Amino acid sequence: MNISNHDFHDGYIIDVQHRNNRLEISMESAQISDDELNDDIVLSNHHTIKGKLHLEEVESIKINNKENLETITKKYDEGIIHSFDIKENKLTLVLSWVNHTPNVYEETDFFKYEIEAKKIWWETIADLYNPFWQE
Repeated sequence: MNISNHDFHDGYIIDVQHRNNRLEISMESAQISDDELNDDIVLSNHHTIKGKLHLEEVESIKINNKENLETITKKYDEGIIHSFDIKENKLTLVLSWVNHTPNVYEETDFFKYEIEAKKIWWETIADLYNPFWQE
């Protein structure tokens, strides 16, 4: 399945795990209707695509056009996806980070991540937990 064909704009970054040269990004799309799907993908109970984007053998990471040599960590509660694109072995992701502290909503400026990896693949997890959904 080509996950970049689906609209993750206004979706969320739920978690980021970066170990050695492997990166795993837990994501959730914005709500979509069944007729917008062109793949055999299972939607979550909230009519979103949930899962993990795996990047293996990461070769380079740029944040806002600057080389990044540090491990990517999730320093905020979640990320709001403003742009998401995969071309061959390159992920381009524009997002802002958000904290949901009591009575205070904090959102950062935009960050542009450009990540090159030898292998990029998607794992659908329809029941992936997102702590910010109100049940």
